[in-house]
Amino acid sequence: MMQLKLPLSEEPTLGTWSIKSLINNVTSVQNFKIEKYVLPKFEVKINSPWYVMDNAETFSTEICAWYTYGKKVDGFLRAKFVAKKRWGKDSFPSVEHIGEISGCHTVVINTTALSFGNFYSPRFKAIEIFAEVVENGTEIRVNKTIEITVVRKPLQLKFLNSVNGKAYIKPRLPYSGAVLLKHLNGTASASVKVRICADFEECLTFISDKNGLIHFTLNPRKTIMSSIELEAEVVDPLYVADFFDRRVTATLTLIPWDSPSDSYLQIE
Repeated sequence: MMQLKLPLSEEPTLGTWSIKSLINNVTSVQNFKIEKYVLPKFEVKINSPWYVMDNAETFSTEICAWYTYGKKVDGFLRAKFVAKKRWGKDSFPSVEHIGEISGCHTVVINTTALSFGNFYSPRFKAIEIFAEVVENGTEIRVNKTIEITVVRKPLQLKFLNSVNGKAYIKPRLPYSGAVLLKHLNGTASASVKVRICADFEECLTFISDKNGLIHFTLNPRKTIMSSIELEAEVVDPLYVADFFDRRVTATLTLIPWDSPSDSYLQIE
């Protein structure tokens, strides 16, 4: 066994090199490459919920820096959170966070510092998050920017089988309908209390099923003068609205069919 070293020049020729050996009339060849050294690349990711409620007290964001081959980056983190207003040209409130990072770091922001609070109308439309990581030793900087939406209501509620908030009803026959309750990310909102009222008087409370659905039946009415107004509203204690425009509601106008004979048929 023999071990040898081959010193290279300061600027060796790039490409494939070959080492040949001849031992006992047997030739062996070993190839190796000389390439230009490229500093390991890394990327910055911001993991955050895609929305935050405008009355939230805090929200958290995870910022990560990893090399492309999977190793964590050690460096210095600077993050800035800017609340973007819906109107006005005055300066946007912001919060800055600085510190060391090794792989991932979670930042918890108190929304008071961003001038959040209980207001009768929404003040902000989004929060811009900027994160920059400076790698230890090389001073290489990589940054990332995202926006998360500021929302007023945590759920979406709508009547099904309607067009432009309207549907038709046959007088003297029961009306069967359904409402769908979803989270803002589109997933079903289950086990939530919803109250459905007819003409703001007759009210019943239901609980959404695992698919976010509520099926209801309106008792027959002998006569319908013009239309019936239905309103569905989330009344669950978990989603109590502190302001009127934070109520999660949906409305539906039921328009009666007109029959000269005043006779109606329903097939189920």
